[in-house]
Order: sequence, then structure tokens, then C-alpha cells
Amino acid sequence: MRKVAVPAPPLASFEEKPQEAVTNRNSNAAAAQRNAPLDAAFLSRVYRVNWQFGALLTLCAAMLAKSVDWPLSVAAGVLTGLLLLKTQELFVRRVIRPMTWPAYEGPDKKFPLWLMVPGKYALVIAAIWLLRHVGWLNYAGFLVGCTAVQITLLSMALGRLLHRRRSIREVYVQPHVAKH
Repeated sequence: MRKVAVPAPPLASFEEKPQEAVTNRNSNAAAAQRNAPLDAAFLSRVYRVNWQFGALLTLCAAMLAKSVDWPLSVAAGVLTGLLLLKTQELFVRRVIRPMTWPAYEGPDKKFPLWLMVPGKYALVIAAIWLLRHVGWLNYAGFLVGCTAVQITLLSMALGRLLHRRRSIREVYVQPHVAKH
């Protein structure tokens, strides 16, 4: 029986690299903001493209559907997807940020996270129930709208990642050093 040595799995690398350690803290903060994979400009483009694509999708649904509930459901799905994306952005911006970045000082700073996280799902469930109870919601159209937002976000993030020609491994995992 032959034994094969397998290297240890790679470790996550969130610490500074040695050449970056000699620079001052302000340049690290500027570099982190400049090289952030999901910065504010990217997110504003995501929202703009989703609004445009959602409007186009709703318009197509209105032209093809025989009833009003299908385009209304698509629009409600797009709006729900965008609102869930916005609350996720607020949560990540306030909780998960590099230590070199300044503290968050946005207009929603006083809004408690413990209320926002479960409250958004309660609000979505209540809105779906109300719209379905009134008869204005088609589940398939709602699903198409929500899924369109997620597919647009995923395609834009992958496009940005491929444009930079950096692999996910380069971004999140430190290459391990094999011991000989």
C-alpha cells in the first residue's frame, strides 16, 4: 500500500501582507476602500440596473399577461428583492467592515439591527399574505421578480470578478506553503 502526502487545506487570509505592513494606517484604509469588491459605486450600479431590468420585465409581463395580477406580482417581486438587498447592505455596512474603515455614520445609524433583521421578513410575509388575500398576487410572477434581482446581482458580481481577472481563491484564501 502506497501512502500519499496531502497538503493541509488553505487558511483564510484576512491579515495584512508584509509589504502592506510598512505603510501607514491611512493609506491602508484608502487602499481597502479602493480595492473593496463591493463598494458603493458598484452597489449603486446594481440598484440602477435592477430598477431598469425590473421595469422592462414588468412591462413585458403587462404586454403578455391577460390579467393585472401578473405584472403587479412581477413588480412586487422586484421591489421586494431590492428592499431585501438594501436591508442586507445596511446590515453588512454596519456590522461587517474592515477595522481600518471609519465607523458607520449613515442616516440609519440609530435604527436597531435587532429590529431590522427579523422585521424585514415579518413585513415581507405580511405583505405577501395581504396581497394574496386581496387577490392581487400571483406567486409565479412574484418569484420571477425576486429571482430577477438575484440573478442580476450575481451576474454583475461575477462580471466584476472576472473583469479583474482575480479568482475567488486569490481574494479570500491565502495560498498555503507545502512542506517538503
